[in-house]
Amino acid sequence: MMARHTRKLALRDHVWSVAKAHRQFTARELAGATNRSDEYILKALKDWTEFGYVERIGHRGRRVLFQVTGKAGNPVTRDDDGEVIRETTAEGNMWRAMRKAGGTFSYVDIAMWSNTAATPVTEADAQRYCQALAAAGYLRADVKANGRGQLALYRLIRDTGAFAPRERSVKAIWDANLGDFTLLSRARA
Repeated sequence: MMARHTRKLALRDHVWSVAKAHRQFTARELAGATNRSDEYILKALKDWTEFGYVERIGHRGRRVLFQVTGKAGNPVTRDDDGEVIRETTAEGNMWRAMRKAGGTFSYVDIAMWSNTAATPVTEADAQRYCQALAAAGYLRADVKANGRGQLALYRLIRDTGAFAPRERSVKAIWDANLGDFTLLSRARA
């Protein structure tokens, strides 16, 4: 179920980014630009209108013309039962906060923006996540921490989409003769 919700969030995030790029559009134009069905786009537009992310501004020919309102953040996505779905992981919250930051941020900022009652995010969690993403090339430290109170200020430089990058641990065998790792498969003989 969670994987299906994550996919829905990513699809809706893509459609929303196309809508923002066009600023004004009809449902048919947005469907064509995103390769989604008219039905899918009409459901998205219903949600976006309800929550104030787009508004009807008239007609283009016989079709209703919509415009992005400029409301901050990303619109909600609903599941088939009409319930609002979100990626409710600490990494998901932190990743969304980084994507919305639009400039530099510290790990303290990320913790503050990401922490919710349902998904707690501590400053230590945010610091580890920022450091991991910086090491992987997703963040750049515009200002380095100096150990005397100056926090590192990061900037997102590799936004790969709605899914939060996550650190993973894998089991492997190191062969010093070859200077190479061989990943262990899950199935053991």
